Order: sequence, then structure tokens, then C-alpha cells
Amino acid sequence: MKTEGVAELGMLGLGLAFLLALAPLWVFHDMRLPLGKQLLGALARMVLQLSALGLVLEVLFRVNHSLLTVGWLLVMQGAAAHTILSRTGLKLPGLPLMLLAVLCAGGGTVLAYCLAVVVRPHPLLYARYAIPLGGMILGNSMNGITLALEKQSARLLGAEGRREWDLLLGLGASVDEARRRFSSGALRLALLPTLNTTATIGLVSIPGMMTGQILGGSPPATAIGYQMMIMLAILASVSLSAWLALRLLHWRLVDREGLFRGEAGLPETPSVN
Repeated sequence: MKTEGVAELGMLGLGLAFLLALAPLWVFHDMRLPLGKQLLGALARMVLQLSALGLVLEVLFRVNHSLLTVGWLLVMQGAAAHTILSRTGLKLPGLPLMLLAVLCAGGGTVLAYCLAVVVRPHPLLYARYAIPLGGMILGNSMNGITLALEKQSARLLGAEGRREWDLLLGLGASVDEARRRFSSGALRLALLPTLNTTATIGLVSIPGMMTGQILGGSPPATAIGYQMMIMLAILASVSLSAWLALRLLHWRLVDREGLFRGEAGLPETPSVN
């Protein structure tokens, strides 16, 4: 007779879980979509990356040293900045450092608040709290920044967008007014997934953090409290990070007079590949 408690997944259970990958493979085959190799490659990368992460976290959690925790969070931020660059295709001088600054100012500030004011672990940079919370905040901030920059750069760097920009200034709009008009749609796009998740959480789905805590044996009330906290943290982080990224993009592309940098005699605006 089985006793109640936390179920161990085990290698057999994990192997059976991988049989679920047959569903998308069958769909791809039926629809003649050439995505089978891409899916298998993605699964292979998932296995390697998560296995490596498991080994790293074992060490970080066991040692539990603040410097190692901060170092790993910086590595995560660097990976997030690299992912944003690869997804957006932007090639702007200094953009990698700008993205690191945005991630630190947006996600880093929110994480620091959660640890120092809300959770208050001891020590403050307790690896078991700082790294999982930082990962959830950083991952959502990365997605928000990517969506915002993709939308904004497509408008600002296109011929039609430049004409619209010049028309707004010609009609008497200030540079700040034109910037807000251009940025509002990009910021809305960046926030939409988070807003949709926040509005339907608990009704449509049980989110990841809450699920993990419940599977780990935490009372539902505790899991709900942590999930509320992380959703508020994600909302704050995505908002701040996307807003900062858009401000920095405008600062890099447009001068104080509203002229694009190349037109103002400054270095030419790079293209998006």
C-alpha cells in the first residue's frame, strides 16, 4: 500500500515522460511541418542544460556563499542579454552593456526588494531563494525586453517609421511626446503576456512556482502567498526593464533635437539584421 507524500519521479518515470514528445512529432508529420529535427535538437539542449544546471545548483546550494550566488546571477544576466541580442538581431555599439544595465536596474532591483523586504532569508543572499526567484524574474524580463525592442526597432529603423517620426515633429509634437507615441505600443506588447497570465492565474492554470511548492509538500496557503509575490515581482520587473530598454534605444537612435543620429552628424544608425 502506497503512503501519501512526495512522489519520486525516478529514471523510469522521466523516461516515460519523454514519450510525450511523440505527440508533437506526430502533429509535425501529419501537417508536413519540417520541425522534427528542431524539436529533437531542442530536447537535447534541454536535457544537457538542465542536467548541467542541476550540478551547478547542487554546488551553489551546498556551499551557499553570497559571492557565488551573485556570480551565478550575473552569469544568468549575461545569458539573458545574449539571448535578447540574438532574438532581436540588433547591432548597436554598446548595446550588450546597455542590456546588462537594464537587467540589473530592472530585474536586479526587484529581486533585491523581494529578498530584503518581503522574504528576508538569512543570509540575505540565500542561494535556495535568490537563484530561483532571480531566474523567474530575469526570464520574464528578458522576454518583455525582447518583445519591446523588436516592436520598437522595426518601427524606428524602417522608412515608414522615420516618416511618421518626422511628421509628428513637423506637426508640433515634442521629442518626448513623439517618443511616448512610438513606445506605447511596444510597451503594451511587452506587458501583454504578463498581464494575461496575471488575470487568469489560478483560474486557467496553476503556475510553476505554486506547482513546485505544492509538489514539494508546502501547504497551499504558503504556495499561494509565494506565487502572488512572484507575480507582483514579475509585473514590476517587466515594466521597469522594458521601459528602460525603450528609453535607452531612443537615446541611442535619436538625439535631443529629434534627429536620427546619422542625420545629426553622429555615428550612423546601424541596421537590424
